[in-house]
Amino acid sequence: MATRAFLLCGDEKAVQAVTQILDELEVSFEHSSEPAFSLKRLATQRFDLLIVDCDNAQNATQVFNSARASNLNKTSIAIAIVEGKAGVPNAFRLGASLVLTKPVSLEQARNTLRTGIGMTRKDAPEAKPSTPAATLPATPVQTTNAPTIAVPVATQPPAPPVVAPRPPAIPTVLTP
Repeated sequence: MATRAFLLCGDEKAVQAVTQILDELEVSFEHSSEPAFSLKRLATQRFDLLIVDCDNAQNATQVFNSARASNLNKTSIAIAIVEGKAGVPNAFRLGASLVLTKPVSLEQARNTLRTGIGMTRKDAPEAKPSTPAATLPATPVQTTNAPTIAVPVATQPPAPPVVAPRPPAIPTVLTP
């Protein structure tokens, strides 16, 4: 299943950098700069990545909380876009898992979005085998009429031999 992202951001430079990398990583996405529209989309659509500009902390909080309360998006990876490094602690308080700092560079966006995509794959349930695994029979099966020969099997490596310590050397004194 393809990764889907929702981008709520009004900053044109940040939108340009993030959407360029989303295209590069072949992530389908929707973009809006309207928080009210975003809340409606989150209530009806599932997104793997939720990328929110946190310039307006109240709107960002509302969008993150709405996503966490939704059955569709409660496992979405929340990525905050903040103004400078000073906004990073606040982004984590709002509930973001990852953070992009403005001005958003292509390399920063690429690394952060790859990490987010990796986190979505890690959280996805693993495929289970459709056929049960082969099991060994509980009792040995003898296929020929040859006699069975018992062969001792070492279960532990042999212990090293114990060597007694040498007695101290007695000094020899030569006299003329």
